[in-house]
Amino acid sequence: MTREELIKLKEDIAKLSEDDQKKRDLYLRELALGHIEGPPTGYRSIDKVWLKHYTEDDIMSSIPKRRLYEDLVSYNKNNLNEIAIEYFGSKITYKSLIDNIDRVASSLVQTGVKKGDIVSVCLPYLPETVYLIYALNKIGAIVNMIDPRINDQLIADYIGNANSKYVFIIDKIEKKMERIMSKIQINQVVSISPLYSHGNGLLRGFSSIKGSKYIKWNDFFNMNLVKTEVAEYNDQELAVIEYTSGTSGIPKGVMLPNESFNSLAYFQFQCLKNKVGDKFLLIMPPFIAYGLVVGMHDMLCQGQHLLMVPSFTLEKAPELLPKLVDKYHPDYIMGVPNFLAILMKYNKKLSLKGMIVGGDHLDPAIEKRGRAFFSRSDSTIGLYKGWGMTEIASCGAFTKTDIPNKIGSVGIPLSKSNVMLLKRREYGARYDINEPEITGDEDGILFTSSPAAMLGYYHRDDATNEVIYVDNQGVKWVNTGDVFHIDEDGYLFFRGREKRIVVRPDGHNIPANQIEGIGNGHPLVDTAVVVGVPSRKYSHGNNAVLCLSLNDKNITENDLNTVLNDIKKQCYKQLQPRDRAKYFIVLDEIPYTMNGKVDYRKLTTIAQEKIVELNKDEGSQDVFYIIDEHAITPSKVLKLRKDDNIMLN
Repeated sequence: MTREELIKLKEDIAKLSEDDQKKRDLYLRELALGHIEGPPTGYRSIDKVWLKHYTEDDIMSSIPKRRLYEDLVSYNKNNLNEIAIEYFGSKITYKSLIDNIDRVASSLVQTGVKKGDIVSVCLPYLPETVYLIYALNKIGAIVNMIDPRINDQLIADYIGNANSKYVFIIDKIEKKMERIMSKIQINQVVSISPLYSHGNGLLRGFSSIKGSKYIKWNDFFNMNLVKTEVAEYNDQELAVIEYTSGTSGIPKGVMLPNESFNSLAYFQFQCLKNKVGDKFLLIMPPFIAYGLVVGMHDMLCQGQHLLMVPSFTLEKAPELLPKLVDKYHPDYIMGVPNFLAILMKYNKKLSLKGMIVGGDHLDPAIEKRGRAFFSRSDSTIGLYKGWGMTEIASCGAFTKTDIPNKIGSVGIPLSKSNVMLLKRREYGARYDINEPEITGDEDGILFTSSPAAMLGYYHRDDATNEVIYVDNQGVKWVNTGDVFHIDEDGYLFFRGREKRIVVRPDGHNIPANQIEGIGNGHPLVDTAVVVGVPSRKYSHGNNAVLCLSLNDKNITENDLNTVLNDIKKQCYKQLQPRDRAKYFIVLDEIPYTMNGKVDYRKLTTIAQEKIVELNKDEGSQDVFYIIDEHAITPSKVLKLRKDDNIMLN
């Protein structure tokens, strides 16, 4: 098919009505299943082979057009007596949840919040956080979701840039808020104690700050009750601002409309066959899209029993996650790949029905170990993988519970989404969205057209234009910046991030995931991550560094030598010389961001500092090993053992 014929075909498809689009998708499903004959084009975005994994009803139904508040109420009209939230032993039914949302909406209106106002919510997961998000949505206000753990200046920037005059905070950051208030103009700050819904927080809040601008949640929540109407729905109306994690750049405010939430709730019913009342451990926070959209909204719309944990952090995860499993016996857990590694050390029988892994890449080697562990624990436990990004409300592909798993895949595209691969260009170069997409087995940059896509970055048109593309047919595509392979069944396989290509001094690109796969394949390796550090020999280019953390923190020097040499041998066996890491670094722990993703910037700094200590000529083809001074025993000091060219203690 020529470029001109392809463009004409896409134009004809774009002109179809919504009903005709559905009929076409139904035809493609039958074609992919082999029920009818017809030659496929070979272009993934046109053939949509993943549709064979969806039912006729999935394809012919429509995403509800309504506010996310209405989505919650509509899905749970028959679940009102079920438990919606369990919080430190206090249980809130769906009826009480909706009543409390309506009461908060009443208080918001009396406080002065109007449709279109941006209200900053600087809270972890508390029941009050849920009430606020849905109440603000009900009256047409916009949620500006802020992580309370970040520094004063970032919080002030997020509030000030959004011109947000109303702020809700957790009481633990009152002092921080007092400093922020001296810099920006705010009309009202409401402080919430995490103990309020536990029955012990009535007197907490702003004990040291006085004035009419500062009130406690108790005073806010118990205003006179007035009736509030549901604001009119608009497809392109902003509902929530979520901020990117900022692991590889300055965080940006992602503008998500109601449809971002409702489309993913709609897809959740198609992909994850939960039952009303299933217990879901909610440990991913609301200030990341993964925790807010999938963790809160999708699960509440499915009538789940949310086990809410406000104080869960990555640092506490190794100790806290097993305790939470013991205490609550959840049916489902959702988290990052690191949580799977923690569960694999759990020495009791698990009562889980399934674990959802997303938020970062799950290495195939770790997936195999996880599945083997679940199989030993209970053969009915499912491991469900997904992929997404904040710009598409956190989910673009998922492992449906009723289709075969493929190791290394992140599942299939969602039923109303479309994807295509374009040939990779030099990093930073603009893509031609109308060029013919990749066919066959070649890898490429994934572009997705999704009903969950963001409206853009808040006050950042420049950044928006780098990510959002509109083709000749008027279809909006998001450049994910991720390298993928799409197989003949429509499964997506993550190959690496475009930004995580290590460019050597000679201009050769090293895919980080190839080296990481070898490192993660060793049974004694907990996590393997590749970063690039600037060359000291040349004025440009980077060296690839494989950073490792081990399962056994008390490993002997001889065993450590064996592990490193095993990995080195596999790298020499599987990779071309130019695709190998120059350095191996063994660390006590791989650093993570507060959102549970690998902190590549911090890890790069650590690696660079360690390599400077080595001060070794880069001319040799040998791999150099650097062992963190605490990786074997705390008393060891970094030094070079020249006899085996390994940095040991």
